[in-house]
Amino acid sequence: MNFRVTKEQIKELYELQPHLKKTKRYKRSLAYRETNYNHVQKMLELFGLLVDDFHLKDIDHDKVIALILAHDLGEIGMKFDIGCYEHRNNEEISKEKSRQENITMMDLASKHGIFLLNLCDEYKEQKTRESQLVKALDRLDAQIRILGVKGIKHEPTQDRADFAMRNLLSVAEIFPEIAQLVEQILEQAKDDASFKDHKFLCFTKKAKFKWNPEWKIPNLEKDTATPPALNARE
Repeated sequence: MNFRVTKEQIKELYELQPHLKKTKRYKRSLAYRETNYNHVQKMLELFGLLVDDFHLKDIDHDKVIALILAHDLGEIGMKFDIGCYEHRNNEEISKEKSRQENITMMDLASKHGIFLLNLCDEYKEQKTRESQLVKALDRLDAQIRILGVKGIKHEPTQDRADFAMRNLLSVAEIFPEIAQLVEQILEQAKDDASFKDHKFLCFTKKAKFKWNPEWKIPNLEKDTATPPALNARE
């Protein structure tokens, strides 16, 4: 799918964002509570930082912004987002979430335009660099939230801790150009370092689980650009 978005469409997407303030991202302790609105805003900030620090080639910035703004609109009306772990491991929950999202997006498209469905399809198909980057940003922000609050110690089982770290590592596979950032986050988590001064993270505490040797950046078959170090401009 290859189509352009207009400034008017992006403006309309921004105007829909307040509806996302009613959907909580995590049905967990208050420390993890944020809304889908907060999540989208942080993805936009991450995109801006990556544009400054990494060489992202052949990227339509307007399309990326539109995809970020649109990717969670199907969850408008939900009290809580369905966690990624539940979404992947409970077929019944996953189907019901997809059903609700489809109904919501059809309703929004009838009011605001078919371009919303086009954006939704592009994100699902993951065939464009823009959609792949947004998917990477989506997972990156989710894992930053987990590591930034209490590390992985809040996860009730080793299986869920492994799942969280695999999600972080998958970012490097989805969009290899930012693999260096994933590796830096992984190393800081491994060393139990303070994330206070990291531009992306807050802080972490000692993890509840032993470090899994499988938590490492995979060997990427794709050609990857060599981005500058994050502090290259300092």
